[in-house]
Amino acid sequence: MPQTVPTEETPSPDDREFEQIYQNLPPGLVVVACGGGPFRPLQSFCFSLKGAAIRKGSDAVHFIWDCSRENWDNLGGVRHFSDFIGQHAVRGVRLFLIDSTPRSGSLTQRTAELVRSPIATGPLDRDIVGLIHQEALSKGVTVIVTALAEVVAIEQVQKTLEDLDSAIREKEASLNQIRDGLGEIERQFQLPDAEAAIAALPKEVAEQMREAREALPRLRLAAQEVEAQIAELNQARKRANRIIKSPSQLLTSLKTNILTGSWKGIQLEQHRVDDDWYSATVATGNGVESFGPLDFTWECPQPPVPPPRSESKTDRDKATPEAAVQHRGSWLRRLFGDPGL
Repeated sequence: MPQTVPTEETPSPDDREFEQIYQNLPPGLVVVACGGGPFRPLQSFCFSLKGAAIRKGSDAVHFIWDCSRENWDNLGGVRHFSDFIGQHAVRGVRLFLIDSTPRSGSLTQRTAELVRSPIATGPLDRDIVGLIHQEALSKGVTVIVTALAEVVAIEQVQKTLEDLDSAIREKEASLNQIRDGLGEIERQFQLPDAEAAIAALPKEVAEQMREAREALPRLRLAAQEVEAQIAELNQARKRANRIIKSPSQLLTSLKTNILTGSWKGIQLEQHRVDDDWYSATVATGNGVESFGPLDFTWECPQPPVPPPRSESKTDRDKATPEAAVQHRGSWLRRLFGDPGL
């Protein structure tokens, strides 16, 4: 599809789509991920959202940060970020962009720089992301963080593995309790003269022992069910480990998560490197929407510069006495050398 270069007279054909995306962004942190090799849609998407904000009478501001704990600590943490938001929010800015993709150099140079950057070498720090999300919510603004889809997917799979390991440990503890109970009951009833011993017990205790014997089949069945659940969880863990080792399966996993609503975010896709368009799957609210084809935007739009304010006669009249006093004071100081005048 031929690429359109938007101007003030000929707006981009997808301006309306970006305005819709911009207006539906919720307060808090939103991750925008792109993968499969190309990363250029990330920068273009941020530029287009900024353009949408400007057309809607506001603006979007870039915050230079790479989502790593080291960088966060060097910048002074949440206080610096909070001050930055407050500085721009007073003039109506509600969208902040944290895009760490390289902006200068050839495509090869930028790709090499991206591979070495924190955006590609590690996942987003969960604690820092949580702080940003809470700060954005408290200020009623949206913060977009760009990321590589593979990195986001790896983080999701790792979180899944952690949840699976926790569930397996919990099930194994439950299974051990059932087995211990079964073993003790069976041991008691295998003792010599077990029936006579039970009959000699107080009536309430004897009744409990008989109820326990009757519960043996149910306990054995419960143990089998828990064993099956543990086996199923282990199979899920094996599948997750296979996904984390395959880039294509990682991207498929992320797309599945966004379509099923288990991940709230925005996924960008440029299907071929030489395509001059890309698509966006947006799941920031209750539903999932697809947008595309979306044109690339290579220049960061800027808000219009307001015309210089013309000085009214009232303003000139107000300024005249002050100017006269300042001029007189300066003349007297030169004449008499009196710093108090």
